[in-house]
Amino acid sequence: MPKDYYQILGVEKTASQEEIKKAYRQKALLVHPDVNPSEEALAAFQELSEAYEILGNSDNRSDFDSEKIIIRFEDNDDETHQQTAQREWREQYESEAGVKVDTDYEHYRKSTTRIGFVLFLFALSFFVDAAFYQNLGELQVQKVAHWTAYGRYGKEIRHSIVTLEDFSFKTYYEGNGIQKGEMIEVKRSLIYGFIRLKRQINPSFKQSVDYQYLIYIAAFLVLISGFLGLRRKSSAMAKFNSAIVGVFFSFALIIFLLYV
Repeated sequence: MPKDYYQILGVEKTASQEEIKKAYRQKALLVHPDVNPSEEALAAFQELSEAYEILGNSDNRSDFDSEKIIIRFEDNDDETHQQTAQREWREQYESEAGVKVDTDYEHYRKSTTRIGFVLFLFALSFFVDAAFYQNLGELQVQKVAHWTAYGRYGKEIRHSIVTLEDFSFKTYYEGNGIQKGEMIEVKRSLIYGFIRLKRQINPSFKQSVDYQYLIYIAAFLVLISGFLGLRRKSSAMAKFNSAIVGVFFSFALIIFLLYV
């Protein structure tokens, strides 16, 4: 005896195609394998998909109503049919019903590989930059703007914007800050323009800002993310997640660059 597909979908025989589609969507939300992994739900979803395969197509529905054909789904077709139904379900409900479904990582494999390549180069540029500093020699301070801020627990943080002959840079200090007319020895990185300076009261060069190490930590994380995105043996899911992590820390790096 043929199945009553109208009863399976819970619609009348006079239902419109739109009503059939709506009924299928509502019932699929309850029994889809991504939402309900039980065996009973899987069987119900397969039967529901079979019914929609017939009634959702006007030609198939017409033949079914006139009893010209009886469509049976053999076991060896179940997998293909189920995959098609699941893909259609994802497209229909992920945005409309707000149901969280598995991400198709393979679909994004090429894109995430390209993103990994960009992330890797971006992060690598910071380490190349750290290796090459241009020695600008001793320069006289033309102008200094000092101000004090207070951090957590009332800690005093002293800031300075130091203006030299051709450029300015921001620095923090404790004790005696840089003064106008002072001679300081300056090195500047070739790519991002990070400053190292040595004053007469200091025996060695130091970074102009103390938190610059955070930049290299973030750059290292982006470098690893980019490497995993480029690595051929990385799974599609690993590439996808690496791209997300890498992009997040790349934005952090950009913020650091703007702030420094």
